[in-house]
Amino acid sequence: MEREIVDEIDKKSKFIVLNILIAIAISISALLIISSNLNIFFMGNIPTFRTAVVAVVFLVVWLFYGMVMGYMKKKNFIKFISFYWGISGSVAYFILPIGKLAILAIPVMILTLAPTYGLKYFINIGSHELFYGIMCIILSWLAGAIGYLFGYLLKKLRVRALSNQ
Repeated sequence: MEREIVDEIDKKSKFIVLNILIAIAISISALLIISSNLNIFFMGNIPTFRTAVVAVVFLVVWLFYGMVMGYMKKKNFIKFISFYWGISGSVAYFILPIGKLAILAIPVMILTLAPTYGLKYFINIGSHELFYGIMCIILSWLAGAIGYLFGYLLKKLRVRALSNQ
């Protein structure tokens, strides 16, 4: 009994660590693609079409990642992305104003908000930067959640189609 509990905790820990590594890898890959335009994010310049394409690709990758997790019926994935994007958003917006802790928020903002900065190419947000950042985090979460739903439904349809044959 005790061994089963330890094994279950081990599985969940491995799942969380693996997903965090994959999420960071997705963000770093997007950042490497737009590394020449990273100063656009930091300086608040107008995004280019190239950064817009990278932002859309970033969201599509999260969509496919969610589809894979949904197809594999990894039920903890929704909890993971909610935690990942929720903590990222909280750190980026609530820790940043606190002087000495701002050093923690900068890497989080780079990993979560910089890849989606190109979405500003499509949206005239004006002076509502807080709203825009929250929107980017919600869109990233939605991409993973919708992908999970599609993958889960695809698996159900496939199982149903195979059982009807």
